Amino acid sequence: MKLDFRLKPKEAIRQLKAKGLKLSFDYDELRHHAHLKAFTVAKVAKLDLLFDIQQALVKSMKSGQGFEQFKKDLQPTLKKKGWWGENVSVKDPKTGQKKTIRVGSRRLKNIYNTNMRQTKNRARYQRLG
Repeated sequence: MKLDFRLKPKEAIRQLKAKGLKLSFDYDELRHHAHLKAFTVAKVAKLDLLFDIQQALVKSMKSGQGFEQFKKDLQPTLKKKGWWGENVSVKDPKTGQKKTIRVGSRRLKNIYNTNMRQTKNRARYQRLG
């Protein structure tokens, strides 16, 4: 049997694209099972922004690009939509309480790594199961 590790992860890409968008203030608001079906990023309160992040991840996965290119491509959109910098104001939809967060490279890297790892592992699990 011959394995080619350079092949694009078609099943992982399909799964990431198929996830519905779900706004959540905290990542833990969704139960583990729901994370398998819904794409969410904590503190993202607008569906268009959540969609932009999901599409950037799909593009990265399809092209095999790393984090730096992902960040370079997505950062202008995040800045334009006010979700980048030291003092990003977000509002908890349940309590109405506003919170100031920092959205920079570290947070974006966490989003990238978490979603890439989770999506690829899920595709592997399904292939084996």
